Amino acid sequence: MKTLITILFVTLASTFGFSQTNNDKNGSSEKALITDKPVKKDIDTSKIDLSIKIDDIRALDYPELQVVPRASERLYMEAAIERERNIFMLTPFVISSLTTLVAGATVTRSLRPELTEEDVRNTNQSANLAMGVGTVGLGFAYWFTNFNNYTTSEQQIKAIKGKDKRNELLRERLAEETFERTAEQMLKWKWIYTAANFIACASITGKSTGNANLVPLIGLLTATLPLVFTTSYELNYEKQMDYKKRIYSPVTFFDYQYDSKNYSWTPQLKALWTF
Repeated sequence: MKTLITILFVTLASTFGFSQTNNDKNGSSEKALITDKPVKKDIDTSKIDLSIKIDDIRALDYPELQVVPRASERLYMEAAIERERNIFMLTPFVISSLTTLVAGATVTRSLRPELTEEDVRNTNQSANLAMGVGTVGLGFAYWFTNFNNYTTSEQQIKAIKGKDKRNELLRERLAEETFERTAEQMLKWKWIYTAANFIACASITGKSTGNANLVPLIGLLTATLPLVFTTSYELNYEKQMDYKKRIYSPVTFFDYQYDSKNYSWTPQLKALWTF
């Protein structure tokens, strides 16, 4: 009997001890789970540098100041090339005008014998007109590349000495206006050159014999060169505008976003870029 009571007592004690141990382990696990959760902490914003350079944000609103190279920088480079190449900046115009000039000068040397006096008189007038068209074309090309474009604008822009934002924008926009103006002028003059030289050469074609008649025929072909080839003035404007289009036009604004780690809403400065 005593043995049975002893065994029963030991069994109850063991059962009670195991239960207590499990409870302690479960309690420890729950505490561990509780302590593993992130604790919400107050963020000391005084230690965070939230300062924003206003000039940097404002600069994003001016693609003229962000494009590389800037319009003024390109203008300085192209002005140096213009001074070096001079009239050959407009090589297609020069060839067209020069051919018309030569055609007018050579056609009267070997006129067709069957021409009447009136035809001869008209041919001489047409030849003089062709030489005039060629001479004026060469003179215009020389004037255009020396006095009307990049070099003159370069001097005007360099005269602006201020370094503030307003003067920077002024220089860049004046440079862009120079590129735009010269490109538009070239587009107009290409058609004027082509029409004038073509008509001048057509008026004296077939009026002479031998090799003298070949020059006006060649002049008809060279008259179209300004339309076939693109000048540097047009390419510079196209490239500058293409580079400028690649600069984003941002819209900046403040917003809030929920931080899942700290269980709080945090302010943010966002920028939306559009092409």
